[in-house]
Amino acid sequence: MLSKLARGKLPLTIAFTSGRPGRCQWLFKVSASVAQQVRSRKLEGGLELRFAGLMSVLPPSIHPSTRKPYRWLPGCSPNEVKIALAPNWLVQLMIAKTPTKNQLKQSVRQVHYPKTPRVTDSTITSLLARLHSHRADDYHEWIKVGMALRSYSNALLHEWDSWSRQSPKYQSGECEVKWQTFNPTRITLGTLYYLAQLDSNSLI
Repeated sequence: MLSKLARGKLPLTIAFTSGRPGRCQWLFKVSASVAQQVRSRKLEGGLELRFAGLMSVLPPSIHPSTRKPYRWLPGCSPNEVKIALAPNWLVQLMIAKTPTKNQLKQSVRQVHYPKTPRVTDSTITSLLARLHSHRADDYHEWIKVGMALRSYSNALLHEWDSWSRQSPKYQSGECEVKWQTFNPTRITLGTLYYLAQLDSNSLI
């Protein structure tokens, strides 16, 4: 997936792996002029573009599952290369984009709710991944997402907290405090389906 996006021209930069199959990270930096617009993104194929608020474990730390140390990829250690500037195509993928009014109107007309949705952990994760990151920055949208999750299960606090971490406004413990104040309202899990469809512009 990454090779396809980079068209075989990923800049040489610091990179490391936990040793698990298909798991590695490349480090890039972005200019100050776009840093405030950049957000974390989850793409298909398990590719994750990570930015502020997310943690990465560096070599030689020990991986909790494999009990083996993280290691630098060949030729990509800090002693061999510097952190490269993120290529423009990568920055563009991570810049937060708020949908236009026309896009919102069109999406509203196409809203579709499953009659009997079968909700699993992966369903919740998929719905949250479809949301525009600006919803985690906007207080009212952030609360709306939390209330939608809380309406379905009190056990979804962790999912809301994890999703909220993509925002630079994230404060540890704040989700838990707000969670305790949520009371039954007209906001339900159907609201989350609606927002996810609105932001991804596709039927769920």
